Amino acid sequence: MTGLVLLSGLGHAMLVVAGLLVYVMFTRIDHQRRHPSAALAWVLGIVAFPYVALPLFLLVGSRKFARPLREPHRRGDASAPGTAAVGEGPAWATHLLAGMDLAPAVRNAHVHFHEDGTDALQALLALIDSARHSLDVCTFVFGHDAVGERVAQALAQCAQRGVATRLLLDAVGSWRTPAAMLRHLRRQGVQVRRFMPLLHNPMRGRTNLRNHRKVAVADGARLWSGGRNLASEYFMDRPGMPAWRDLSFDVEGPLAALAQAQFRADWRAATGRVRFTRHLPPPRQAL
Repeated sequence: MTGLVLLSGLGHAMLVVAGLLVYVMFTRIDHQRRHPSAALAWVLGIVAFPYVALPLFLLVGSRKFARPLREPHRRGDASAPGTAAVGEGPAWATHLLAGMDLAPAVRNAHVHFHEDGTDALQALLALIDSARHSLDVCTFVFGHDAVGERVAQALAQCAQRGVATRLLLDAVGSWRTPAAMLRHLRRQGVQVRRFMPLLHNPMRGRTNLRNHRKVAVADGARLWSGGRNLASEYFMDRPGMPAWRDLSFDVEGPLAALAQAQFRADWRAATGRVRFTRHLPPPRQAL
C-alpha cells in the first residue's frame, strides 16, 4: 500500500516538496553559497528525479564545510588593500594567502627540496628518527608495499622510544591498507585514526570531505611535506613502472609549527567534528 502511495502523483509531489525543504534547510542553516547554475541543477534534479537526486544531495551535495562570512577589515588586517603586510615576503603574497584563509609567510632556518624519490624517502625516515617528543604523520595513501613497511617500522620504533606518535590516514585513500598492519602499529604504541570513515553519522561531517595532506612533523619544529603519498610508486622505480615525478621538501622552522596546528585540527575532525578555522596564527617563537 505504501508503494502505491509513493508511486502516485500525490506521493511524488510530497517527496518533491520534502526534498526542496531539505535543500533549503541545508543551504540556509550552513550559510552555503553556491553558483546559481549549481543551485538550479540541484533544484531541477530534486523536482524531476527526487528518488535519486535527494539521496545524492544528502550524500555529496552539501558543502564539505561552511566558510564563515568574511569579517570587516580591521586595523592591521593583511587582507585589507593598502595595509602593511604582516609576516615575511611581499605584500601581494600576504594578501593572496589571507584571501585563501592561510597564515602569512614566515622565515625558516632551513628549506631543502628533494632531488628524487630516494632523497625524499631518506629525508622522511631521518625526520621520523629525529623525533624526541612528538611525531605527527598524515597521508592520503599508506601503501602495503616496501615503502609502507619501512615507514610503518620507523613509526613503531619511534613510539617505542617514548615519542607520542600519531598516524592519520584518509579512509578512502587508504582503504586498501590492511587492518592487521594498523593493529600492529597500535600495539606498538602508535595512535592511528582514519579520516572521515564512509560509515559515520551524516550530521558529523561530509562523506565527500577527504584529506589529501601529506605531512610529517617532528617536535613541532621540523616538517616533511609535498605531494608524495607513502607508497612505493611515489619514491622508487619498479620493473616497467618508473616512479611518479613529484615534489617534496623538508623544512626546519616556524612552518613546522603551523603544519602541526593544522594536523591537530585534522585529527580532531577525523571522526566528523569538522570546524573551519580561519588564519592559523603564526607561532610565537621566531628563528
